[in-house]
Amino acid sequence: TGEKFNFSSQTAYGTASYNASNRTVSWSIGNLAVDATVTMTIKVKTDVAGIYANTATVASAEQDVDMSNNTSTVGKEIFGLRMPNVITPDGDGLNDALKIPGLKAYPENTMAVFNRWGNEVWRSNGAYQENWTGEGLNEGTYYYMLRLKDKTGKWQTFIRWVTLLKD
Repeated sequence: TGEKFNFSSQTAYGTASYNASNRTVSWSIGNLAVDATVTMTIKVKTDVAGIYANTATVASAEQDVDMSNNTSTVGKEIFGLRMPNVITPDGDGLNDALKIPGLKAYPENTMAVFNRWGNEVWRSNGAYQENWTGEGLNEGTYYYMLRLKDKTGKWQTFIRWVTLLKD
């Protein structure tokens, strides 16, 4: 698919391996006592926005009387947003406003900016148009809260900081 993938295994219990042809991670834990539990954590990083699903299926050499609880799927949306942390509104055309690459894919959004005391100093009127320049504000660090509706229809909130530098 052209996606870059890197697998590394650090299990506290058992061994894990990756099969690139079918994109499957196998985790072998050997014998497990009745009612004992072990946990496997999978961390996924990608630069490609989209909704990703990871499915885990438990299998055993012993027959399981209830196969219905042996599979679990977790979905995660990767937003593909790059949140800058500095703007320099000096009119040179570079970093003059807080622009968020990837935001256009989420037209239902709002933006609010706060000073270091938590007071709101700016709010978008409807969807954020990538037009906050810090006009009328002093140099310093500000915090912004971006809310957007994801591809599943749920609202997501991102809180970041940005340094406003002026000449």
